[in-house]
Amino acid sequence: MNGIVPTKAMLVKLQKQHGSDTGIADAMGVSPRTVLSWRKQRGVPSIYFKNEVRNLEIKKKSADGWSVQRICRKFDLSTSQVYRILRRGR
Repeated sequence: MNGIVPTKAMLVKLQKQHGSDTGIADAMGVSPRTVLSWRKQRGVPSIYFKNEVRNLEIKKKSADGWSVQRICRKFDLSTSQVYRILRRGR
């Protein structure tokens, strides 16, 4: 896709395929900052907003006494990802 500026529909499809601005950038041979710019210009939200419900559920499970390892298994996340989520918004 060198030289092609993706449409909004293309960006949404690329998000589903590659999951992040960095993944899209690697696939297209551009910088993540370029992908961010394209998304903002076309009104495509970050895919990370979709994780907010999951993150709230993770925080609730932790408050309910679940171990980090149990949360990792439930949500198929690494230990460092879970700790990062739990540290946010303290």
